[in-house]
Amino acid sequence: MDEALTKPRNVTHTMYKLYNWLQMGMIDLNPEFQRDIVWTGIKQSHLVDSVLNNFYVPPIIFSCKKLDSKRWMRVCIDGKQRLTAIRKFMDNEIPHLSPSDGNITKRYYRNLNNRRSLTEAEREMFDCSELLCVEYYDLTLHQEQEIFSRVQLGVALTPAEKLQAISSPMADFAHTIYSQHSTLSSIMDNKRARPFQLITQSLHMIETEPEKFNATPATITKYLKEVRQVPEGLKALAKQIYTTIEEMIEDDAELFHRDHRLAPVEFVFLTYMIAKYPKLPIFQYQNRLLTMKKHVRAKHDDIRFNNKVFDTLKKFVDNMEYEFISNHNFPLPANPIYDTPVPSSSNTPRGKKRVKTSN
Repeated sequence: MDEALTKPRNVTHTMYKLYNWLQMGMIDLNPEFQRDIVWTGIKQSHLVDSVLNNFYVPPIIFSCKKLDSKRWMRVCIDGKQRLTAIRKFMDNEIPHLSPSDGNITKRYYRNLNNRRSLTEAEREMFDCSELLCVEYYDLTLHQEQEIFSRVQLGVALTPAEKLQAISSPMADFAHTIYSQHSTLSSIMDNKRARPFQLITQSLHMIETEPEKFNATPATITKYLKEVRQVPEGLKALAKQIYTTIEEMIEDDAELFHRDHRLAPVEFVFLTYMIAKYPKLPIFQYQNRLLTMKKHVRAKHDDIRFNNKVFDTLKKFVDNMEYEFISNHNFPLPANPIYDTPVPSSSNTPRGKKRVKTSN
């Protein structure tokens, strides 16, 4: 049986107070387990209509953390979409729309640029409207993630969002990578936790070196949930890989969009390429990436994670070794990947180590 949480406090806060906290950074809408913004503009505007007409709005769930004797930080566990809609309305970014008139009439919070707006009385009523908030205290990150997961049971989360909600040393490491290498977002699909999923898939690829495609949500979930610490060798290698990709982006960002936008599976194999052949000049990785993109597209119409595309890309990267060996003026770099038994979730037998080559 799971350990019981401290009993939460049910309180109400006005829209005006919640908005001010958002403006002052006293509400954290983006803890690492949170979803991206998924509500459409119309859905956000209809939330405003519910508030103005006293319809039920589900409570917000906060994890409260004391900053000093007078200030608290509220981490949003559930309610990000609602709070975002409130903030955008009070910032005049979205209008109030009424479903009853077919969303024809647009009214903004304030009369700016001659836009139709709420009356002063309506604006005051909106400011003073209250939202029920459930406030927890002294929660650990794991407990926050557990609450989030349980609340979302009735919501259709994407596979990437389900992965992002996992709490483990490896999951924490993946979050750290993304926060420390934010430039990666410029070459990724940033919707609904996809960057986190790609980073975990690339970590799984470079650590386990599967011979066949197995980067399914089930495999990556098992990989993230393993009870173990992240090997120091993997930490060092990952830092080198993602720093190299950032250097490639800084040198030529258009490279990743040339001919075709970099597919997620190609990103994973770029990390595998750098892991397998480290310390090459940047231009070598750039040239190999372009060649790899052309090679896989010559063989497949649909570039996504599946057995055929995986096999094509893995053979391409692995065969680079023979090219290096045959080129006596360009010796094969020593492979730095740590001599550590791979985790049991991999398809590779436990205890198998990479065969190192020497210069």
